[in-house]
Amino acid sequence: MILELELPEQLQSELTDEAVQLDLTLSDYALLLLMKRRAAVLASVPQIQTGSELVNYWTQNGLIGTRDDEDVASIRSYSRETRNSLAERMRIVS
Repeated sequence: MILELELPEQLQSELTDEAVQLDLTLSDYALLLLMKRRAAVLASVPQIQTGSELVNYWTQNGLIGTRDDEDVASIRSYSRETRNSLAERMRIVS
């Protein structure tokens, strides 16, 4: 993938100097910085092992309450129908 960025001259100059010190092109150095940042972000995500930890994580990141009531109601209805359908199939098989 090709990504073009408009960098302020000062930032481009600083990044170019850092890249030269590492014997890298500016493109390779930018890729290295992005990969390091991504690794740091991924490392900061907690290892979630329980439902309670997952709900806490969602709450801390503002995900709880982001769906409106109609969405939740339709999801609940769909889930209920799916469970009932599966239960009926299991009774038929048994």
